[in-house]
Amino acid sequence: MQYRTPRRLAPLLALALLGAVGFASPRAFAVDRVWNNPAGGDFNTAENWTPNGVPTNADTAIINTNGTYIVTLSKNVALAGLTVGGTSGAASLSLANHNIQLSGPTLITSTGKLSLSGGDISGSGTIIVAGTLAADSGSLIGTGGITVNSGAEFDLLGDTTLDGRPFTNFGRIVAQTEGATLSAKNGVVLNNESGGLIDVTTSNFAVFTGYGGSGARLTLNNKVGGIIRKSVGADTCEFRDVNLMNAGRVEVQTGLLNLRDYGGGALNSRGC
Repeated sequence: MQYRTPRRLAPLLALALLGAVGFASPRAFAVDRVWNNPAGGDFNTAENWTPNGVPTNADTAIINTNGTYIVTLSKNVALAGLTVGGTSGAASLSLANHNIQLSGPTLITSTGKLSLSGGDISGSGTIIVAGTLAADSGSLIGTGGITVNSGAEFDLLGDTTLDGRPFTNFGRIVAQTEGATLSAKNGVVLNNESGGLIDVTTSNFAVFTGYGGSGARLTLNNKVGGIIRKSVGADTCEFRDVNLMNAGRVEVQTGLLNLRDYGGGALNSRGC
């Protein structure tokens, strides 16, 4: 005997199916959207992506079209993941005073560059730098760690804040601009690993500071094989209210390196 759905129940079953689709997890519709404009342009223009559409918080944005170009945010965005850099050329993503929230991993390849030029990079996603992360203003906020690989670089070009994100350096952190500062909130730990270099190359002050209240100072672990260097300028560079744990080398090639404590900084040195 064949069972047939009563006619009066059929519309209800159809609505139930539509409801199940409507309430499906957004991740079920996640898309890898790939940048397709080798001339660069606006991140928030749908036609610049394949498949067509501006990446959303369910999507991974992949900017890996070969070539030398700059992609620029014109609005705040939230992403599930991000890749910047192809197999050749020099692809760059600039925040341009906008915010980007990352809930998943970010990779800046050896040919890629991510520029924090105002605005914030926030979220729980990790950031792996194999190319260049440049900051001339803005904040790196969240819980996901930042790792600068060997051969990669974090360029400190202006007043920048690390808020909560642990930072591990196997490459180079370079203070390049007069008066540039890196401030830390919420107990940031910066590990300068073996082979890692923190280099002050500016002709004026470059200040690594710890802000944010009790217990929130920057802890800088200069590990065995790590180097902190002041290589340019006859002026003074300050490490202000920083817990500096030194087992590597601190090199003052020119000028003065001042470890200044305004209430809680510490120096524990086993290097030279």
